[in-house]
Amino acid sequence: MALSDRTASRRPLSAGKQVVFVGITLAVMGLLSFIGLELVLRAIGLHVPKDPYLSFGTVPDFFVQRTIEGKSYYQVAHRDVYSERQTVFAAKKDPNTMRIICIGASASAGWPHQGDEIYTVYLQKALERAYPGRQFEVLNLSAHAYAAYRVRLVFEEAILFEPDVVVIWSGNNEFLERRLYRNQPKWLEVLANLANESLAYRGLRGSRVGRWAWPDNTLSAYERGHHLYTMWSKLEQVAVTLRTEPEQFAAVQRHYMASLESMVATAERRGIPVVLATVPVNLRDWRPAVSCNSIDGAAKEHWQGRYLEGRRALAQREHADAVRLLSDAIALDPQYADAHFYLARAYEGKGDYARARGSFALARDYDCNPFRAISAFETTVRKIAGRHANVTVADLAGAFHAASAPYAPGFELFLDHVHPTRKGNVVAAETVFAALGGTGILGPNQTANPAATLNAQQVTQSTPPYDDWSDAPMQALLVRFYMAQHQDESIVSRARYLLQNPALAQQLSDADRTFLTSADRLFSEILAREAQWIEGRASDPRVRNKEQLLEFYKQTFEGYQEYKKKYGDAPH
Repeated sequence: MALSDRTASRRPLSAGKQVVFVGITLAVMGLLSFIGLELVLRAIGLHVPKDPYLSFGTVPDFFVQRTIEGKSYYQVAHRDVYSERQTVFAAKKDPNTMRIICIGASASAGWPHQGDEIYTVYLQKALERAYPGRQFEVLNLSAHAYAAYRVRLVFEEAILFEPDVVVIWSGNNEFLERRLYRNQPKWLEVLANLANESLAYRGLRGSRVGRWAWPDNTLSAYERGHHLYTMWSKLEQVAVTLRTEPEQFAAVQRHYMASLESMVATAERRGIPVVLATVPVNLRDWRPAVSCNSIDGAAKEHWQGRYLEGRRALAQREHADAVRLLSDAIALDPQYADAHFYLARAYEGKGDYARARGSFALARDYDCNPFRAISAFETTVRKIAGRHANVTVADLAGAFHAASAPYAPGFELFLDHVHPTRKGNVVAAETVFAALGGTGILGPNQTANPAATLNAQQVTQSTPPYDDWSDAPMQALLVRFYMAQHQDESIVSRARYLLQNPALAQQLSDADRTFLTSADRLFSEILAREAQWIEGRASDPRVRNKEQLLEFYKQTFEGYQEYKKKYGDAPH
C-alpha cells in the first residue's frame, strides 16, 4: 500500500496541468520582472507624464543647465519653447526676487513679435514701476502651437524652478494634433487608469512600440505629432473628427479641463498661486475655417436659398433683411458656422452690437476645424478657479471685449486669429498685472496711479514706439498665414496695404512682393466669383475656387505635396 502510494505521488502531471503550471510560473516571473523594472525606473527618477487621455513616453529636457561666469543657470533648450530667444535664468533664485513664470502657447509667447514686444516684458516693466525697490523676474516659457496637455509637460519641469506664481494662458490649440479618444466600457477605463499609475506601463505605451500598437492616442513628447497633418487639414479645409463627432468633442473638453486641473493642483500642493487666464480670440475679423452642413437633400437646398438671400441682402447693406434671412437659414441648419458669422455682420450693420458679439462667438464655436479657444473653455477656467483656493482668474477674454467695445475683438487687438497686436499685448499685461495684485502676494501698490503703469510710452522698448502696421516683413508673413486659413478678404486688403504704401513696400523682399502681387490677383478673382454667385449672376464657384487655391498652395507652401500624399486619403 505504501509502495503504491509513493508510486502514485510520482506520476507526471497531465498535459493540461503542465500548461497551467507553466502559465502560472511565467505570469509570476513576468509580474516579478515588471515590479523589478518599476522599482528600477522609479529609483533612477525617470519621468513619464501621467496623462489620463494620451500617452507620451519620456519627456525631453525643455531646459538645460549652463555655467556662466562660474554661476549656474537654466536655459531654454527646446525649439518649441522658442530656444532662439535664448531665455536664461538663475538655477537658484535670488531670495529677494519674485519669480513669475508664464506658460502657454504662441499667443502667450507673443509670436510673431520680437522678444521685447510681448506681454510678459510689458508686465515686468509695470511691476518694476508699481513696486520700486523690489526685484521681479517674469519668465515667458510658452511653447509654439502647444495644446494644454503639452503645456502641462513644460509646466512639470518649470514648477521646479522656484516660481512665486505661475500664469497659465492656454486653449487655442486643443484641436490640432491628429488623435482619437478611446470610447471604452467603464470597467476597462478603470483598469486602464490603474495601469496608468505604473511608470513602466506609461513608458511602454509612450514608446515606439506604443505608438505602433496604439497610434490613435499615443504621441511623442519630443515633438508635436502630425504637424504636417495640421497644415494639410487647414489648407484642404478638412472637418476634423475631434470637432464633428460629439463623443470626441466632449473628450477634448474633458482633456482640457484635466490638463489645467493637474497644473493647478500641483501648484496648490507646493503652495504656489496660479493666475489662470481666460483665452481671448479674434471674433470680428476671422471667418470660420470650415463650415459644416448637418442637413441634406431638399432641406439643404431650401437652407442654401435662404443663406444666399441673406448674404445678398448683407452685400447690399439691407441689414434688417439680412438678419431675418440668415436667422431663417440658421433655424434650418443651426450649426453652420459661416451663417452665424454673416449674421453677426448684419447685426453689427444694424447697430445691435450685443447680438453681433454673440453671433461672432457662435461662428467661432461651430468652426469644424477649430484654431481658437471655444467659449466652453472659459467656463472650464472659472470652474477650476472655483475649486482651488490658489487660483486667481485673469479675464483676458473679458478685457479684450472691453477694449474693443462696442464691437467684438478684431484686428485692432489681434494680428490674426489669436496672436495679439502690440495693443493687445498691453491689454494682456494690464489684466495679468491686476490679477497678480488680486492674489495678495505683491502687497500694496506704491504708485500714485496704478492704472497708468502700462501706458503706451512706458511699455515701449523702442523709440519711436513699435507699430505692428509698419512692420512690413511681419505683415507679409501674416498674409501667408491668412492663406493657410482661407481668410480671403483679409489677404486682399493686407496685400494691397503693403504693396500700395511705398514706405512699407520698400521693406519687402523681392520674393515677398512677388508673392503678395500674386495673392492679391488670385484672391480678388475668387472674391469676385463668390460675389457674382451670391448676387445670382453666376453658378456656384466653390469647386473651381478650391482647385485654383490648391494649385497656388502647391507653389507657395513648401511641402504641400508631401502633406497631400501623406494625409489625402487618411481618416480625419
